[in-house]
Amino acid sequence: MDTPKQTGIAAHVKRRTITTLATASADPDLIAVLLPRLSQDEQNRHATLRLFPNRRDYVLAHLLLRSELSRWYPDTPLTGWAFERTDTGKPILSRARHPALGDIDFSLTHTGEMVACAITNYGLVGIDAERRDRKINLARLARDVLTLKERTRIARQAQAAQSEVFIRHWTLKEASLKAIGIGLNADLTTLQCHFSEDPPSGQPMIKVEGLAKSLTMPDLANRHFELFEMPDHCIALAHLMAQTDVTAEINHLELEAFLDQKA
Repeated sequence: MDTPKQTGIAAHVKRRTITTLATASADPDLIAVLLPRLSQDEQNRHATLRLFPNRRDYVLAHLLLRSELSRWYPDTPLTGWAFERTDTGKPILSRARHPALGDIDFSLTHTGEMVACAITNYGLVGIDAERRDRKINLARLARDVLTLKERTRIARQAQAAQSEVFIRHWTLKEASLKAIGIGLNADLTTLQCHFSEDPPSGQPMIKVEGLAKSLTMPDLANRHFELFEMPDHCIALAHLMAQTDVTAEINHLELEAFLDQKA
């Protein structure tokens, strides 16, 4: 099988893209039209979801992933992508259908009328998002998500800021576990987040400790973590790799513009 052609950046360039898509305006009729573009396995999974917002965001997240993969490799159409799961449940490209693309890793997230996907051709990537105004039972969730040190740190914050600071920790940990591929099978309290608020670069420095217990790949020693604060959402990225010279790109799409691209 020939290696699919890559567009935009030379194939040897280490690359990462993040794309978000607003989903609130999609109605059931539109989702019914888009659903056949997914695989039968994806359609079967869609059928198990009870609430329309979950069905809507599932379809649009997987359509977004297919669209972005075809943007990377335009010789493969939207419906030409096939997927499988690792032993731990992480979605990956089908090794039988796409043997030349073993370096591609991706991650999906959806929350509160937005979906997002991250794709890289270098290392492992995970993405997670939550609404910044999500109503949460902080006292209960904190015990399941945070270390004692993190709970103490958040308790020192102003009351109004505590939920949002918690969401930053939560999404970073979830993104990290998605990158590794163990997802819901891990204890979030084994990971600890560190934030440097005023580094020389002027950008927050973020670390997530504890991954070594789950990650047995020493060649992925460089770990890049990033938070994107959007008006309504907090998006966390974890990128585990051997080096840090990666060309990064982030795009935010509205539904109408996205559908125009697919027309």
